[in-house]
Amino acid sequence: MHMPDLITFTWHGSASFSIRLGDTEILVDPYFSSREEYGDWYIENRNRPRWADFCAHHSPDYVFISHGHFDHFDLHTVKRIDAAFSPVFVGSEAVTQALRKYFSIPQERLLAVDEDTPFNFGDHPARVHRGLHWLTEAEGDEAARKLDRPERYGVMPCGGPMYGFSVQYGGRLLYVSGDTEPEGVPSLEVDVAVLFLGGTLPHPVTKVEDTPTLTPSEAAEVVRAKLRPDLVLPIHWDFAYAGGVDVAEIKKVLTEAVASYGGRVLLPPLHTPVAI
Repeated sequence: MHMPDLITFTWHGSASFSIRLGDTEILVDPYFSSREEYGDWYIENRNRPRWADFCAHHSPDYVFISHGHFDHFDLHTVKRIDAAFSPVFVGSEAVTQALRKYFSIPQERLLAVDEDTPFNFGDHPARVHRGLHWLTEAEGDEAARKLDRPERYGVMPCGGPMYGFSVQYGGRLLYVSGDTEPEGVPSLEVDVAVLFLGGTLPHPVTKVEDTPTLTPSEAAEVVRAKLRPDLVLPIHWDFAYAGGVDVAEIKKVLTEAVASYGGRVLLPPLHTPVAI
């Protein structure tokens, strides 16, 4: 009987996590800085790892940055990661341009990706999926022009799209949603789905209540109707601005969604690698 090749998943709080596919380690949306590094405007990842602990257990070959918001594109953390590990940074053209601007990262360690062009994480085929999220696309470009100032370093390093991604490993397909509303989730049957969850928040510009990421009920619907994964890993719901998401509700509604076809839900422990 063939046993599937296992993926090692480690959650670092909020949208940050590491996955190991064989000999390849990918770090997604690193967000480890303290408020002291930026100023009072900055909202910390309250479950971030200690830097020494992260370095002791991880050595990313690739860093994927989903979009240009500070809780996904944390410049102080990126600077430390670049100095410690010299990984390849993967993201939209806007993300890679910001990395050149801020840190002069050489071109050979920048991989600009788009929807039309598959790419690889090491030997593992991957592609990005454009999500639907506030302050991205044209709205995000305009916000970045206003907020990317020396006295506001880090508040919004760039505009551009929000990208989730999927990657193949050992005959399995893993999907990462990124920050997206349901319309941005592709119809793509997968084996593992890492879903970024949140609640209702006021739009940063209009102040109108909105749901910029998947709510638990929306996540349940995309699981049933679009993805049908064997395993769902919900993350991001612990972000300080996530809109008061109840972890018990997350587990309940997602478990009910996957029960119809025999899937399962794992609430990943913090800073603990799990084989999935």
